Amino acid sequence: MQHDIDRSLEPVTDLARLWRLLLDGELFVRETVCTEGRCFAMLEHASGGQPARPRGIALLERVFQGESQKFLAYEHGVSVATIAAHSANALCAMVTRHRVSRAPIIVVMAAAAALGAPLGRARLEQVADDRSFSVSVEVPGRSLKDRLSPGEWDVARLSIEGESHSGIARVRGRSPRTVANQLASAFHKLGVSGRASLRDKAIREYAAEQLRASHVDCAQPTLPPIAVTPHFTWVEPELLAYG
Repeated sequence: MQHDIDRSLEPVTDLARLWRLLLDGELFVRETVCTEGRCFAMLEHASGGQPARPRGIALLERVFQGESQKFLAYEHGVSVATIAAHSANALCAMVTRHRVSRAPIIVVMAAAAALGAPLGRARLEQVADDRSFSVSVEVPGRSLKDRLSPGEWDVARLSIEGESHSGIARVRGRSPRTVANQLASAFHKLGVSGRASLRDKAIREYAAEQLRASHVDCAQPTLPPIAVTPHFTWVEPELLAYG
């Protein structure tokens, strides 16, 4: 019986399909955890769930692609709080207890896969008696490590995984100011404007690695172009609030 259940869930390991099932309200991410370079997600079949609102989804996907909420607010002529509310509502329809700025990386990767990123498949880990199940993905970002100091890499990795700003400080036993400085330095070295942009860069470079591993003669991942977000400099209160 367990073997039959596992086989029936194999299509869900397709990240693009997983994203569609989350959007349709058929699956819900109950819990996530990152450890040993992988992000694990416990998924359950949703009962009576409502699909996320299209406008919120469009905004959420753009944030996942690295665009800042400030830029989206400027583009739509609304406040940052309005953009945050729409994208947060979309995320809450799929994932429990997460802010957009620290959405589980597996969900961000699923959205990228649905938009054309060649990210491979998730790995089916376990199936429970209630038919909830867990899948995992490799956390992207290893290609960034050599461009950062050890401390900068640690905070960048935790940020990519979806750890909160205060959580990074707690895990590393450092002050929030130290974490803020290391993140700001990492953003500067990598040419990104914030957490969403950092994740997008990690995913894009991971997708390129996947293509090379598959012997495809393409140096860049096939992803739709995204709008260029104007550069802005984080100040301490903004960075703390964002995390």
